[in-house]
Amino acid sequence: MNKRKMITILYVMLFLLPGILYADGPPITAGQIDVPHQTITLSKKQIHQAGKYRYIELTNKQKKQLYKIANTKIPPLLEIITAPYNDCACGLLFYGLWATHDEVQIPDNTLKYLHEYYDDAISVRTISDAAQKMSLSVLNIDMNGNVYQKGVKVNNLTKAILTTSKIPADEKYLFVNTPPIVSDAFTATISNVYINIKDFFVKKDVKVYSYFENEYIINELKGYNKLPSYTAIKINEKIERYRNGCSVSCNTSWKIKASSQGTWKDHAYTVSQLNDALTSTAWVEGVPGHGISEKIIFYDFKSNKGGPIAINGLVLYNGYIKNKDLFEKNSRVKSFVLYVNDEPRYLLHVKDIRDAQKIEFPGILLTDKDEITLSIVDIFGGLKYQDTAITLLLPYYEKI
Repeated sequence: MNKRKMITILYVMLFLLPGILYADGPPITAGQIDVPHQTITLSKKQIHQAGKYRYIELTNKQKKQLYKIANTKIPPLLEIITAPYNDCACGLLFYGLWATHDEVQIPDNTLKYLHEYYDDAISVRTISDAAQKMSLSVLNIDMNGNVYQKGVKVNNLTKAILTTSKIPADEKYLFVNTPPIVSDAFTATISNVYINIKDFFVKKDVKVYSYFENEYIINELKGYNKLPSYTAIKINEKIERYRNGCSVSCNTSWKIKASSQGTWKDHAYTVSQLNDALTSTAWVEGVPGHGISEKIIFYDFKSNKGGPIAINGLVLYNGYIKNKDLFEKNSRVKSFVLYVNDEPRYLLHVKDIRDAQKIEFPGILLTDKDEITLSIVDIFGGLKYQDTAITLLLPYYEKI
């Protein structure tokens, strides 16, 4: 069986929806839809449904929100794609992307063309219908690490795997649908589930797939909890003196950029404010939700005396520390994954305090060709706003 044919069969097994097959879907980057879309907030009941069935029952309020774009009757159920999702949405009808633990993103185009395939979209009318139509070859994992097969909790993974669809063993594949990654502990739980499944399948000479790449879960889930982990400590000093690449002996510089920035009225919370020595300003990510997977990138490291430098840690003010009210209302970073030139290197845990803090880790040797990327993987939620903020964030280094 050639690879293209195999992928087509797997896709049909995963989604099990009739209807139009679209050649392309909306661009999706790092688990976020980056075309115009609607964001709905999930209730506890809907989070449970998404994890168990990969469908949710929409509330009347949510239907009204979506009707404004669709201008046609909204189906009772919304199909859920799990994030991160890195392929097209080919073959999907009325669907949304599970982008964070309590948010789903629905592309505007899905709604604008809903009237053309409404009858197909309502072929699954109830959660019970969704469970009946699900394949035995699909295992869904919820936010608590529970595994479901056809909507039924699986207590014996071996038994569940043995009852997958009745096709020849050399053509048998398993889909493992994971929810958004929201914490290191959760990632470890899911990783262990996957490792158990994969080990069993390897022994039976059966391949394991998650979406279209069999290494997907190992790369995305096994990675985080296996990285060396370092935790911030509170420091009793003003870190404003580290501004503009001036830490320790003031003999180096760098540049900084981010994957997004937030705005409010006419004010932009730019990434340059991470390095401006002011505690009255902050960088705020600019995507819907809490900014999971948003990135801060340091690059073009230069020493005034020439040669490489070694980054040994970070100093920061977490959150928007201008005052206590802003700090509590906005979200703060709980953990980053630190990448060196796109290679994950460390998992860094940040304290939820308004004080200065430092995270130390083994030195990383850098030249002007290298980049340090910090990707947000978990947050402390704000009391009012989802926006995640950082007041100051600077590398700490020693000259080599």
